[in-house]
Amino acid sequence: MLLFTACRRQPSPTVFLDPALAVLVPSDTKLLAGIRMQRLKATPLYESVILKSPRRLEFRKVSGLADDSEVWEYLIAYNGSDWLALMRGKFAEMGMEPRVDKPAARRVSYNGVTIIGDDQGAVAFLNPTTALAGRYEVVLRALEQRNSNSGVPLALEKLALKIPAVNDLWFVSVGPAPGFFPVEHLKTATAGLNPKTRELNMRIEADSQDAAESIATAVNGRAEGDRVVISGPATKGVLDWIFGG
Repeated sequence: MLLFTACRRQPSPTVFLDPALAVLVPSDTKLLAGIRMQRLKATPLYESVILKSPRRLEFRKVSGLADDSEVWEYLIAYNGSDWLALMRGKFAEMGMEPRVDKPAARRVSYNGVTIIGDDQGAVAFLNPTTALAGRYEVVLRALEQRNSNSGVPLALEKLALKIPAVNDLWFVSVGPAPGFFPVEHLKTATAGLNPKTRELNMRIEADSQDAAESIATAVNGRAEGDRVVISGPATKGVLDWIFGG
């Protein structure tokens, strides 16, 4: 019994990077975010905030994926100008074509991979449980480069593996931050949100004290020199910032 207990795989104390998705992360990724959708849907935060959030609704509209039940988890990569959503879920029944709610979408086969969508947004289905979504050009580039990818950039992986596993929503960032923070560059950012308790822990290292103060104002955080800290229950303002409310 002692031997069996010792050999049994223990749960990871930090967030899990699904190898099937991690290997698809583009090498130029500067911000990486993870969402454990199956666990998130079991919390009140999903119904009260996320279900109606503008970011979720826009993603559904652009991608054509209409139902959250299809997706188990997301790994979202952002390079400072384009985002790419990597997904694990159940996208097709055995022998059936994947479901996309875009009546005018075109269907293209690229090296055996089905791509469904238009220029604004497309989904590529690598297999019945793995898919990626984004602008058509971004999706196509990701498919072209996937065999040469080496996985999550090391700097981002090191930051992600410091985030406790209770955080079903998290992100890490290095370098450029346009469109997400009110500064062009930052050194590093690490954030994790526990949806059950709504506890948010965020640490940001900016390029200057002025930049830190600008970020602190945007995220309702506390500036400490060139760093920004948030620790405690996420306020409505912070949730709106994260989910686009």
